[in-house]
Amino acid sequence: MKITKRILGVITSAVCTFTVCTAALSIGVSAASGTVGDMTYVSYDDHVEITDCDAAATAVTIPEEILDIPVTVIADSAFEGCTDLSQVIISEGITTIGDYAFYGCTDLQSVKIPDSVKSVGASAFRDTYIVNNQSGPVYYVNNWAVQSDSKTAVEIKSGTTGIADSTFYNKGLETISIPSSVVTIGDSAFAKNSDIREVSVTGGVKTIGSNAFADCTSLLKVSIASTVTSIGANAFYNCKSLKGIKIPDSVTSIGVDAFKYTSDYSNQTGPEIYIDTWVVNCLDSNENLAVNIKNGTKGIADRAFQDKTFVISASIPSGVKTIGAYAFSGCTSLSQLSLAESLTSIGDYAFAGTKIPTVIVPASVTSIGYAAFYNCANLTDITIANSSCAIYDSANTIYSGTKMHVAEKSTAYDYAIKYNRTFDYITTLPTVMGDVTGNGKLDLYDAIAICKDIMGIAKLTAEQQKVADITGDGVINLYDAIEIAKALLA
Repeated sequence: MKITKRILGVITSAVCTFTVCTAALSIGVSAASGTVGDMTYVSYDDHVEITDCDAAATAVTIPEEILDIPVTVIADSAFEGCTDLSQVIISEGITTIGDYAFYGCTDLQSVKIPDSVKSVGASAFRDTYIVNNQSGPVYYVNNWAVQSDSKTAVEIKSGTTGIADSTFYNKGLETISIPSSVVTIGDSAFAKNSDIREVSVTGGVKTIGSNAFADCTSLLKVSIASTVTSIGANAFYNCKSLKGIKIPDSVTSIGVDAFKYTSDYSNQTGPEIYIDTWVVNCLDSNENLAVNIKNGTKGIADRAFQDKTFVISASIPSGVKTIGAYAFSGCTSLSQLSLAESLTSIGDYAFAGTKIPTVIVPASVTSIGYAAFYNCANLTDITIANSSCAIYDSANTIYSGTKMHVAEKSTAYDYAIKYNRTFDYITTLPTVMGDVTGNGKLDLYDAIAICKDIMGIAKLTAEQQKVADITGDGVINLYDAIEIAKALLA
């Protein structure tokens, strides 16, 4: 075992984040190790990671599969210090090349990074023959920028598809030109360049990594292209001069504290903090808070309300598409929840540990993440309206004591059978929360129908009651009718 690898292992264990560690411990993925050729690997249920290599190896081919399980990761320091290694063939299917993966492979002259790779770690190719024989200021391995010298101005060459983690970290940059060919901006790629004033994330970029522009304290303006789908945790953290941020509709994921301490963030008084069309945080409060997400909101960022024990209810209006990972996790007073049509994804642990008694997951939702309703001891009923909704395949995803209302031959039915959940069939799937009359839209007649039920004039059916309970408190009352009125006036 290489010394650097042992040091990195200790550091990694020490700084392991809550998200990663919690998920790994909760899932309990089984692992087995072995060797193939000169390489050592660890095999998990769904993927294989290459973790080490014989220091005397001169050429290796990383296979697509080992024991019929896809190989997807070259782990941190896997080939570090293999000074005789001159050729590496990386098969299509690898998605991640870890930190220091080929560090110090001083004879490494031939390696091809396949299109499947989405992440190249910090110093992955530092002190290799390939890099050492370039003149800079930017160093490339195939179509990835992997290293740079300290410069005030840099133009990344056309055709580059990826920028590796930490490539331009603290390099004294004032200006940077990113070509439209770039798809991935890695973690900490441009962090701590305190003199950069303007950044254009050009069309083509899909992923902005964690801490990508963190601590660029003079950054005044950023233009985010409509191709971007993911903005990582702390991506623009402490860019304290940054204002006028616009998040394109293409974005489906925003990590925790992605815009914390920007000018746009710091100038708000809360309790909810918005960046353009996303809720990104909630300030602490000593009073109970009924969260009413404002109209026009498109998403709720990861951990936006996590552990806010003063949150008692949440109304997610039409237009919101994404509820991020851990968004309301640990909100132990949250006992009312309404999810409007338009929502498409519910992230990992989104409502874990809350007190919601019942929830209708609308037909628009296409995915429910791992442990989304984990440890929801008060959750007696959940209706999953989309018959093809992808439900994370784990007993932890939906609380074990919850009765499920499912469509026949649906993914929710399969889940209920596999994990021995109590369930019944729903014959008429709710399409719009509050659409009591079933005409496909909210209107005054829905509010009237609820009022008639409250007054005992005309009782709603069991299915209508599920749709009418907009506040999610398990009771049909005037507050549900008020929610319809608010939606009609918006």
